Amino acid sequence: ISGLYPEVQYSEPERRKRLRALYRAVVLLIKRALARHALEAAEERFLFWDPIAEVCRDLELPASKVSSFCKEYSGNSLSQVVDCVRAERIQKLMKVKIRTFVRDFKTHCASSAQESAEKIDCWGVWKGLKESRRWPEFCRNTWAIELGFSSYRRLYRACLAVWKQTPHQLELALIAECLSVDELKNSADDVFEKELNYEEMQELVRGIGVYVDES
Repeated sequence: ISGLYPEVQYSEPERRKRLRALYRAVVLLIKRALARHALEAAEERFLFWDPIAEVCRDLELPASKVSSFCKEYSGNSLSQVVDCVRAERIQKLMKVKIRTFVRDFKTHCASSAQESAEKIDCWGVWKGLKESRRWPEFCRNTWAIELGFSSYRRLYRACLAVWKQTPHQLELALIAECLSVDELKNSADDVFEKELNYEEMQELVRGIGVYVDES
């Protein structure tokens, strides 16, 4: 897949191109494994499951070696690459919950005559969202589990890596978006990249071939 041979010395640009080919294959294999997992019964695996074993078995390489290649190319270990793939769906999952909260918040403010809908800003909604999250009913780790991560620490790092924002910064941006007039009028018309199903991911994996020099 990478065209990397231990007995050959490559220039840094050439080695990076070959690592890129391997990294892309790893990401595809992770996505296929996650898509396959989504089709299976949830009770068969615990929340700490990840597709590392499947990916390494497909590549016929030890996890430590795949992880070192990923670290060299992207700065993320193999488990962190898995988290980054999961984080690609974070914005979509968050938006569903944020939109529901914004609607309920506006309805509550209107019914209690606290303030008109025009005066509600994102900081007012953010304050209401924080007040609604009280321990022990709300916990950052259980929140992370709802979003597909085994811990908040892993969620936090993945959001920074993929979105360049913390989870709460993402929420604040989504609140501002949901408060816009266009968003409220067209709330059912979200434009998200279509997620590939397992069969489509399988077809992409079949397309993984040997490294071909781009030049």
